[in-house]
Amino acid sequence: GKVGALRRLDQNGVSTSCGAAVGAYNFLKSGKEAGDNLGAAGDTQINFIKKKLSSKLANVDQAPNEMAFVTYQMYSVIRDFFVNDILPTADFWDDASEIV
Repeated sequence: GKVGALRRLDQNGVSTSCGAAVGAYNFLKSGKEAGDNLGAAGDTQINFIKKKLSSKLANVDQAPNEMAFVTYQMYSVIRDFFVNDILPTADFWDDASEIV
């Protein structure tokens, strides 16, 4: 397969595994700054990704596979968010009735 690409059930063709991450990466790769607009100004997900991913791309041009590099950096972004922002929130799981 190809890193970042997958076939989804009941869809024709190949799509990206995380369209927001790929879109944010391509946006940043084009030389635009993380604060510049991409899509709707209120798109919290992609704006978060642009902000957090932008500082982690310094060595992407040296990577043997840029999408594998970006995927690992996205893992780091989400891990840091979970550990630093979600876990310390004491009541985060209080309203959860099911965790999959």
